[in-house]
Amino acid sequence: MNALLRPALYKACHQILIDGKPQSDSAKYLVTGQICENADIHLRERNFPEPEAGDIAVICDAGAYGRVMSSNYNNRSGSAEVLVSGKSYRKIHNRETIEDIFRNVPDF
Repeated sequence: MNALLRPALYKACHQILIDGKPQSDSAKYLVTGQICENADIHLRERNFPEPEAGDIAVICDAGAYGRVMSSNYNNRSGSAEVLVSGKSYRKIHNRETIEDIFRNVPDF
């Protein structure tokens, strides 16, 4: 919910790939977000390659909505972002630190 709100808001679906693994119909999975709130679900009962510890999941076609609609809900830091164009890619935002989250909080 904090990094990619669209699935929770309007059940938007994004293709999810496991880096380096071909798409397969090995099994059906439920893929949730970091906190796993009730609405924090990205895939429900969809075929997906068999994940293993250390695999990197790539959420495709998030576009500007990922960063623009993100929040620090439950003090979760904003994710890093990578822009992919064809075979080239580059990091366009670093992951936020806890210091970044609290930087603009007013003193009371």
